[in-house]
Amino acid sequence: MLDKIKFHLDEQVERAIAEGLRRRYVNVTTTPEVGLLGVTDEEQLAFAISQRRVIFTQDDDFLALHQRGLDHCGIVYCHQNSRSIGEIVRGLILIWEVLDPSEMLPSCRVYLSRGSWLRFSLCFANIMNDGIGVRL
Repeated sequence: MLDKIKFHLDEQVERAIAEGLRRRYVNVTTTPEVGLLGVTDEEQLAFAISQRRVIFTQDDDFLALHQRGLDHCGIVYCHQNSRSIGEIVRGLILIWEVLDPSEMLPSCRVYLSRGSWLRFSLCFANIMNDGIGVRL
């Protein structure tokens, strides 16, 4: 069996998102669960790297860290209050189902944005290195 993506949710992400992912057997950690409340974003990235986890965040500071070239195992970003919990869970599940960890390279960032599932499926191959927004 191929490796599956593991997620780490930063501290601003609703607990219900982790619960929704776990109901679908996705391996996910949250900032409070691993004792990282109040740490820097760089420390969050270091934890995610040590665990080989993709960070899901609603904090655009992580995008700035990506732009600065900090190492990571992938960043998935969704603007705060722009999507429902269900939409976010569905988007993360789709990433988990379609990609493997090797495809979430340090140069990869994914944006969850509104659109159709079909368009999401068709554009997925194009997100690898240029940070193209994934439309849901």
